[in-house]
Amino acid sequence: MSLRPTHAPTPRAPRPSLARVVACSALLVGLAGAAPRDALAHSLVTSAHGVATSPTGERVLTTAFGAALQSGHGTPATWVCPAQVGVSGEQFIEQVHYALGAFWLVGDGKVQRSTDQGCTWTTVALPKLAGLAQQLDSSAGVLWLHTAAADDGDSRVLRREGDAWVDADLPAGLQLGGLIAGPGAQRAWSVGTRGGKGVFVGTSDGGATWVERALPAQPLGDDQRFLPLVGHASQPQLQYVRVTSPTMVEVLLRSVDGGATWTTALKPPAGVDVSSAAWLPGAATGTLLVGSMVAGVYRSLDAGASFTKVAGAPRVGCLSVAGKQALACTDNFVWGASLMASDDDGLSWSPSFCFGSLTGPATCAASCAAGWAGVVDTYGIQQGTACGLPQVGVDAGGGGSDGGAATDAGGQRA
Repeated sequence: MSLRPTHAPTPRAPRPSLARVVACSALLVGLAGAAPRDALAHSLVTSAHGVATSPTGERVLTTAFGAALQSGHGTPATWVCPAQVGVSGEQFIEQVHYALGAFWLVGDGKVQRSTDQGCTWTTVALPKLAGLAQQLDSSAGVLWLHTAAADDGDSRVLRREGDAWVDADLPAGLQLGGLIAGPGAQRAWSVGTRGGKGVFVGTSDGGATWVERALPAQPLGDDQRFLPLVGHASQPQLQYVRVTSPTMVEVLLRSVDGGATWTTALKPPAGVDVSSAAWLPGAATGTLLVGSMVAGVYRSLDAGASFTKVAGAPRVGCLSVAGKQALACTDNFVWGASLMASDDDGLSWSPSFCFGSLTGPATCAASCAAGWAGVVDTYGIQQGTACGLPQVGVDAGGGGSDGGAATDAGGQRA
């Protein structure tokens, strides 16, 4: 699950030369104290924002300038403009999923669906008073949707059953930070606030009833945000929550009893963000990856009891899983790829998609053709070039994944 801001800025200034962009990107990577917001602003434009993979390998990636369609890992891609998707360019966001035989994404407060591998999209109607769509998640063939009221921001949760949405009857007055579906078809959970205090909510019966518990207060000052980060694919008792503050201090909380109690599992150095997390399948609890746009990738082999920082891993804005492969949204001009893949549980990464992979507008998106030249110029797309810039953004100390240190379960640096 990605936790970056949902609105991607559209560049308006004339595009600098690619050499200058690469040089600036390399400089950003070399700044040990780089501010997450600076890195974030950079990567929002030059990265994939999210990716979803169908069971047969087709992929839809979202970017600042629309969607990219791939037939599989590392293959050439075609472009679909935001208008074809039904989402404005400035509102194009990272949430894209494959569920119920279709690709789904959220943007402009709406839900869009494609049943032809991302070529054409239709707006999926929501119930009256549902509010604005915020986030989708899926598990065991069931789609869950988090919405927020336009007036007060209070949250609702909807569940897709057949061709209709069913209200999951979330307790009133909650302002959630997202939603995690599963494991299984009946479970979902989230965290957020009620009256400014952190709360956990979870259901194990499809939303008919919810358990609500207080989250432990954190010494991060005012205006703390509680965001669900990741849950285990088969063990519902394992859950991770991100707590962040305006002072750019973050804490990761871990529950091993389904949200009843929480402990501090990871506390990155001040100024180091946590962008996303993914749990890879494997023996026992599998491998937990936690990504950062400043520090790169943290890795845990013991269900998050301890972490090590992966040397040479890219800075990432999103993490997801396709089969046994880990996928990371990365900076195209620093790493030579907007999407990188790992086949060894996050230890090493290779390019899976870059701007140069785009061959042009998809044949099913004829209305996008007129805008392609502008996209090529604005985003520095060099068609036909090989993905990967190994000489850029790599240093002897860890491949540009600066600014962070691994921590143990008590929040201490390893």
